Amino acid sequence: MKSSAICPFDGSLEATAAVLQEADRFAEETGLTGKQSLQLRLLTEELLGMVNGVTKVRDGSFAIELKDGEYRLLLSAETFPVGERAQKRLLDTSSTGENILYQGVAGKVRMVVDWYRQGGDPAGRGDSFAGGFHDESFEEWSLVRMRNYAARERKAAKWDKLEKSVLEHLADDVRVGLRRDKVVITVHKTFHNAEV
Repeated sequence: MKSSAICPFDGSLEATAAVLQEADRFAEETGLTGKQSLQLRLLTEELLGMVNGVTKVRDGSFAIELKDGEYRLLLSAETFPVGERAQKRLLDTSSTGENILYQGVAGKVRMVVDWYRQGGDPAGRGDSFAGGFHDESFEEWSLVRMRNYAARERKAAKWDKLEKSVLEHLADDVRVGLRRDKVVITVHKTFHNAEV
């Protein structure tokens, strides 16, 4: 298996440019054709654009892995709390529509923990008081947190679905994992002539 460099990603233009440069370098290193390199770059751009369009990233990382011709674009990001609209938009991008971080026994435990942290709503939305405004260390309502949360939800509602359609068209598989303040997305794309 080959891996690209792990690139820090905070949603900024500089971080985006560095990730795209690494994707181009990795495509060349692994022997992709011009068209394949363009597809890998486009998948990378759309993945980053989707995450930036739906959430507000605080800190994260991006890397590409290659095994047996399959490229896996791995994005893991800590975000500000992801609201209901953003969760729906991201999970709609997943090939299965399922949250991979809630699969299996450990995933079910995570889901229960998140459920309690967010006010006891199994859908993860929290109750009307705590939804998105709940802080782990204390339960105190904050106008600033409420405004920031509402702004992030408006951003998710306005998101242009172009990135989603490009990912659906070009990717072989997209897997999405979400928690209250974490997003993990893996995009799979196979190029059969790639060097392993």
